[in-house]
Amino acid sequence: MFSLNLRDLLKRDNRYLLYFGLFCSFFVGLMTFVEIKNGKFWTNDLFVYVNASKDYFSGNTPYEKAYGLTSGLFKYPPTSLYFLWPMKTLGYFSIQLIHTVLSLLSFLIVVTVLHRNVRQSLTNSMGKNYAWVLWLSFVFVAIHLVREFHMGNINLQLLALFALGWSALKRRKMKSAAVLLAIVILFKPFMLLIIFPMFRSYRKEILGIGLLGMVFFVVPFIFNGWTGGMNLWSEWFAAVLRHGDYQVNHDSLSSLISFYTGFKNEWLPVLLFSLLILGILFIDLYKTQHISTEEWMCVLLAFTPNLFKTDTQHFMFSLPLIFLLIQSLIQRRNILLWLVFGIFMAGFSLNSNDLLGKELGAAVTEHGILGLANLGLVILFIFLKFNTIHEEKGAENKGFA
Repeated sequence: MFSLNLRDLLKRDNRYLLYFGLFCSFFVGLMTFVEIKNGKFWTNDLFVYVNASKDYFSGNTPYEKAYGLTSGLFKYPPTSLYFLWPMKTLGYFSIQLIHTVLSLLSFLIVVTVLHRNVRQSLTNSMGKNYAWVLWLSFVFVAIHLVREFHMGNINLQLLALFALGWSALKRRKMKSAAVLLAIVILFKPFMLLIIFPMFRSYRKEILGIGLLGMVFFVVPFIFNGWTGGMNLWSEWFAAVLRHGDYQVNHDSLSSLISFYTGFKNEWLPVLLFSLLILGILFIDLYKTQHISTEEWMCVLLAFTPNLFKTDTQHFMFSLPLIFLLIQSLIQRRNILLWLVFGIFMAGFSLNSNDLLGKELGAAVTEHGILGLANLGLVILFIFLKFNTIHEEKGAENKGFA
């Protein structure tokens, strides 16, 4: 599934991957060392997972109390606890270090898979490794990476599972793709969005994901009985609702529309915009076919942080789309389009008080610049793909004339 061994890395053409991996390891190692020395290696989200797992396997509910911070509710579905089971046997500091290493490896898997796709897609540029795309991707998400490692979330692990499942789908490794994507959806149920593009060409795989979803749903009943299973699922749903009540987010669609227009409604903008983009998706899949199924999956993955109130680290889910955008821009060679892309990436990448200063950083956050920039990236990609078809048709007509 992910065949890249040490011998491959030492080859001249792939050596840049080794250098990039060493740089990222040094970056994460240095950051972790500094946080430990400063007493800030908190990883609050990881603390929630560890203690929720320990509570559950000690016979207590993991959903009724906050762990650590007042916002520290465990909000993943009950079956996810069985994936977290090994955590209950280790000390917290050991778990922190293991989690940091796994997060680093997950990031390297993501960018390597996506970069390989760029190289394979740019068939007209044989001999080029496009190593600069790899380094640029790090720059684009560095701020989000720092927050992810500081908070100790599992977004990088889930993004790695998506990247591997996405790659398996492209290579027609259907069973692997179904299992990997099903696990992603288990931990983040709103990721159900990513299966919509699969309706045209991958119905059997959707069925496989659905069957695995049913298995995941049944697991708590097997170990806790009917009443215990129902209680767990209802407690999980209540925890998700409570999380939405306290979550402060300036980058979701509802927040952006409320800030810029004064229209206050939590779900109507989300519903309307979702219907719009899903309408474009199905028209394209069944009629115009400008964007492939796999590309639409990346579009919807990038779109999810705008739909729901969530932490800013979730905008790392836009990384697959960013790679696809860079690939499309390389093919276009249009300076103006690169400039537009650069403006959106500035809003996406510089959302930090440490970089912008307290006042400017607060203004950028309040105005939802990160959310606007992410929407801009989604719209830019759709525009490029639709416009590419028109340009090709125009070129054909011109040649025929």
